[in-house]
Amino acid sequence: DMIFPPDLLQIIDRDHPGLVFLGAQGRKMLSPETTAKVLHGLIDPVDNFYSLIEEPDGELRLGEAKGKPVGYFQCFKREVFDKVQYRDLPHFEGSDGFFAEDVEKEFRSTVIGKNIILLHLDHQGSKWYGTQKQF
Repeated sequence: DMIFPPDLLQIIDRDHPGLVFLGAQGRKMLSPETTAKVLHGLIDPVDNFYSLIEEPDGELRLGEAKGKPVGYFQCFKREVFDKVQYRDLPHFEGSDGFFAEDVEKEFRSTVIGKNIILLHLDHQGSKWYGTQKQF
């Protein structure tokens, strides 16, 4: 449900050579209407990527994870798995958070890409936490 910048690899090569662990600055939560247009092929999210970030509807979320690469975008070298295991926990958010902490402890090289923002398709009907009330 994420759309990466069409020039993501160029951004990484240019701004973050030799990175070990990279996170995004944030994400633009697309509105249900914009998501529908993307899914029905009425808007090409690659050709219109940066204009979708700037459009007024939806929500721009920056710095959500307080400097940690979170699960919606954790970019790292494959060799990280030689030293850090991804914990198999019953809840995905815990696994993502622990993985980010463990990589930082091991490599001391976590970077948040200040110019990396992703598009997040709307999924209001999803049941990420199951069908029972969580709080």
